[in-house]
Amino acid sequence: MRIEPAHRLAPLLRWPFLLALGLLILNDAVLKSAWHNAFTGKLSDFAGVFAFAYFWAVAIGRGRMAVHVAVGLAFVWWKSSWSTSAIDAWNGLPLFDVARVVDYGDLLALAVLPLSWWCLARGAQPNPRDGVTPAWPQLAVAAIALVAFTATSRPLTTMTIKGGVVYLVPLSPEQMLQRSRDYLYDERHDPELYPVGFDWSDCAVTAEFELHSADAMTQMTLRKFTSRSCDIRDAKPAELFRAMQPELRSRLGARLLQPYAMPNHTELEARYGGPPRCCEADEEVEATKP
Repeated sequence: MRIEPAHRLAPLLRWPFLLALGLLILNDAVLKSAWHNAFTGKLSDFAGVFAFAYFWAVAIGRGRMAVHVAVGLAFVWWKSSWSTSAIDAWNGLPLFDVARVVDYGDLLALAVLPLSWWCLARGAQPNPRDGVTPAWPQLAVAAIALVAFTATSRPLTTMTIKGGVVYLVPLSPEQMLQRSRDYLYDERHDPELYPVGFDWSDCAVTAEFELHSADAMTQMTLRKFTSRSCDIRDAKPAELFRAMQPELRSRLGARLLQPYAMPNHTELEARYGGPPRCCEADEEVEATKP
């Protein structure tokens, strides 16, 4: 039975694809901002790889195995450092910017490619109802899918810290890199600065530091806060500063040397329900209003 071109996209209306596409959109639009964690980070990869391979196998209409292999190879390239030069070249154009995080753990999402191929093979026989289904729902779903696949990240918001906040770390820069997390390989941050990620008000924020080493010690000067999860431009610096402390202490053993101008202790205690950690005895903080 020959499938008419107008109904070639009918498999896009089947529940496996609609479920994967719905999860991809829901996760990118809502869940990542609400819970920004390892689960939401990986959910987009699994749902996106399944939906992307399924979509193009249906759109091309032939060579399902070749399409799935090509999608797998493209995903490996995209998630590796091999794609950095291409991303830099694209971002140099007067168009929208693209970004990705180099995280080889994301390659686990390739496990859904056999499932996508199986779902398509299982529904390879034409469905009698495909011949009577209007073309517009298929085209609408295809258009939504293309938008979901090409959607860019939220714009980066930045808060620059004038004068800086200076920490002393009992580690060399090389040792600091060894203690790094995945965000150190995020191509979106300034490559000249050292990023430290932390959570603030259900939002993922990155603090970026300028490093100066001396023997086995490193001086870190805070230059800016950045975030794609939320708009931090109207955030209070004292709140970001306080939320950053646990990560600096636990991961790097950082000690504050030069503080930022903070609200006085009474205001901080009222805001946080107790003395802030930034103001403990071993870390003198300027008790001046910003």
